[in-house]
Amino acid sequence: MNYYEILEVSQNASQEVLKAAYKSLMQRYHPDKNPGNVEAAEHSVIVVQAYEILSDSSKRAAYDIELKRQLENLNNIRNRARNAQNAVPLGNTESKSYGFLWLLITLIALAIWFVWLPHGKKQSSGSGAKEAGSLPGHYQPDTQQNKATERAPRLGARTIPVFIKDINVNLEASGESADVSQDDAGYVLTIQTLGVVVGAFDADKFIAFIEDNKKYISQKLAAKLAGIKYEMLMKHNGEPYLKQVILDSIGEITGTNRFEEYPSADTEAPAHYGVVDILLPESFTVKSLKTIKLPAGEGSGTNLP
Repeated sequence: MNYYEILEVSQNASQEVLKAAYKSLMQRYHPDKNPGNVEAAEHSVIVVQAYEILSDSSKRAAYDIELKRQLENLNNIRNRARNAQNAVPLGNTESKSYGFLWLLITLIALAIWFVWLPHGKKQSSGSGAKEAGSLPGHYQPDTQQNKATERAPRLGARTIPVFIKDINVNLEASGESADVSQDDAGYVLTIQTLGVVVGAFDADKFIAFIEDNKKYISQKLAAKLAGIKYEMLMKHNGEPYLKQVILDSIGEITGTNRFEEYPSADTEAPAHYGVVDILLPESFTVKSLKTIKLPAGEGSGTNLP
């Protein structure tokens, strides 16, 4: 199953159709609407990943090329298996065995492809997180040796598709760009939905920890995002840059280092802890305050839960 099939749309679907399909599927599979349903939670993660790729024109183009290449490879495998079967002489049991072997290889290749394609892992890059902050009830991972024998939670159980909603942050004027005049009213960074993926080590406790301290994390994150220069966000790599800033900021706020490794008995070894990936299914926007009319009496600041 590919990303188009996951979102239940055709490969020629417009952005409007993709967005409508994403919202409909999240209404159906969101963990909040399916408490205790692990399969629904895992499917919601795949839906978020699919929409994050297909809603971005450059990522979608690259994905379409890779999808086409994979389909061509599968067709080549099928053709070779078919030719091998057609070349088997009747009554030649040894040749028939080779034909059956080709068919078996084809089925295995298909199974591997269908499992791999929608679940491709993303790698995070960048420098390590800073030391612990002043978060109340500061999180400390359980490093006891017996933790290494526990099976790590699956990806769906370690993902919060919607951790913070409707982030609006006034960006500080850099004063370094020639494009910024003295009477510039500034810019507002808006993130509609921010999701997080937690590392496999001590995942359940860490998820409970950040959920309990969501308001504090949101406030501290907003303060850090306010220091971003809007020029960086407007570049072609603005989204990866924003994700990196959010990853490093959450690591500093929670006192976790996503690069630190712990032993694990699961297939994902070694395991990591803390927030290891950021999901921005609807990306972000940066608008000038000159184009935003604030209600009477409303000043600058942030709008966070």
